Amino acid sequence: MQKSLTFLLFISLLFSSCSKDEFLSDGIMKEWEATSVLIGGEEAIGSLVSSYTLDFVSENELKIKIWDVDEEGFSQLGGSYTVNDQTNTIVIETNSETVTYQATIEKRTLTMIGTNEDGVDYQITAKR
Repeated sequence: MQKSLTFLLFISLLFSSCSKDEFLSDGIMKEWEATSVLIGGEEAIGSLVSSYTLDFVSENELKIKIWDVDEEGFSQLGGSYTVNDQTNTIVIETNSETVTYQATIEKRTLTMIGTNEDGVDYQITAKR
């Protein structure tokens, strides 16, 4: 009896302490403010841009807002995206490039790691 109670207590603690990962398709359609954007291993926020926002507007429409370091204005890129929950990938297409990212959403944080067609590595971490 004691062993059964100990086992049940262990299992309940294990499940209550685990965070629930979201499926990409369930949680992606939001606006995400990047806390880090690495391009080729170099941090872009603070050096190239002051702010970077990903807005997954609908099931396949994406808007990217990039504020320059001097805060004189921002650029907005339009694009599309597709999500594959089985492979945890997001493919983002803009007029300038296509990047396939390995992606996760955990505890309100989106992490995307990918490489563009020219071999440049990207890593984006964003919060909602």
